[in-house]
Amino acid sequence: DAKKRLLKEGAKIVPYSCQTYVAGVCLEELVDNIQFHPSAVGYINNIFLHNGSPFDLRLALTHPPKNHNLFHTDEMLVEDLQFETGNSKTDFERFIKINKNCKIDGLLLWIDLVVDNYSRSINSLNDSTAWEVLYIPMFDIPKKYNEGDTLKLKCEKYLDKDGVHPNYKFSLSDST
Repeated sequence: DAKKRLLKEGAKIVPYSCQTYVAGVCLEELVDNIQFHPSAVGYINNIFLHNGSPFDLRLALTHPPKNHNLFHTDEMLVEDLQFETGNSKTDFERFIKINKNCKIDGLLLWIDLVVDNYSRSINSLNDSTAWEVLYIPMFDIPKKYNEGDTLKLKCEKYLDKDGVHPNYKFSLSDST
């Protein structure tokens, strides 16, 4: 209800909408020589200590490959934020189709930002933007799949302890 509370009647919200997409990938095919800079190790260990234990890190890909052939699944819309109306839906369980014989170990997420309903969108995967493309690890060891297989993708959105900031939980499993 922020529009109703904070804006005058007739005001427009920019951006108009933001869609988040996901595709299954194998990290070693996206990035050569994956490693953290030595100065990051202490920082990461402090984060683990603060949270009580290690966890899988979400990795931002500063210069993601533009080659959509690296996607091993169909692209799927996982969140559609409509700022003008305040509508959004995130929680779901859907099936995602494998489009080639491949290995998958995680998910690649990116956004498509629409400034207004008349302009071209800004896509963080294809355009040079300040919005990072994220890799979310799903399996410790890449799993092999065949073209035509399906995976069950589940997404849950919940508020952080502060009651304001959203967190997302993804799970990926064989559909059989």
